[in-house]
Amino acid sequence: MKRLPTFLLVIISLLLPATPAAAQNTLTFLGGVNLATLDISTMDPEFGEWGTVRRLTAGLAANISLGDRLDLQLGGSYAQKGASINIPESGLDGSDDEFEAALQIDYLELAVLGRARALGADDGPRLHILAGPFMAFEASCQSYLKFTLGGETREDREDCGDEGRSTFDYGVAGGGEIQVGLLDNVDLSLSALYTFGLANLDDAEGSEDSVRSRALSLRAGLVIPIG
Repeated sequence: MKRLPTFLLVIISLLLPATPAAAQNTLTFLGGVNLATLDISTMDPEFGEWGTVRRLTAGLAANISLGDRLDLQLGGSYAQKGASINIPESGLDGSDDEFEAALQIDYLELAVLGRARALGADDGPRLHILAGPFMAFEASCQSYLKFTLGGETREDREDCGDEGRSTFDYGVAGGGEIQVGLLDNVDLSLSALYTFGLANLDDAEGSEDSVRSRALSLRAGLVIPIG
């Protein structure tokens, strides 16, 4: 999996010479925050429910021009996802004890998106619409527990293990991007991208549950021309 970024760069280098000479190909360096959760089919609300975790994302995206208003965007990122578990007060039996839990899953994520300019001209602010498929390869997974019992607080982290779950995710992504000039040959990109996982991450034999990833990525980036 560590070879994926190199593979992405090789694909980009092969595609760039095939674009028209007048086309403006760009490379965007991205970073931001993921608001991530999990959609699980069978979780007793009396025990709790999946909540959102705020985690980080960073990567790059190559925008290959297909015309005046349409690009092909090849993106690669290190995306931290997961979910928290929200425990209702009734689940603590009315005591002063506290309980926090989270699942922290890190992915190497690849996306192939269409990038269509909806508003704006070449020399001004531009609004782009993004849509396409993504796939993600798990890099790590940990469960996190923090609890207070009798006034004593403890924290614990454990690896998730591989049994009964899938380490590969895929789905569809969509969102928008605003791009504005910042310096000579450098633009600022502000984007929001929602990834909707279609893979069932519950891979336990005989299980009828479904667990699917959901994440909203809020990102800022620097855009430079590359051809």
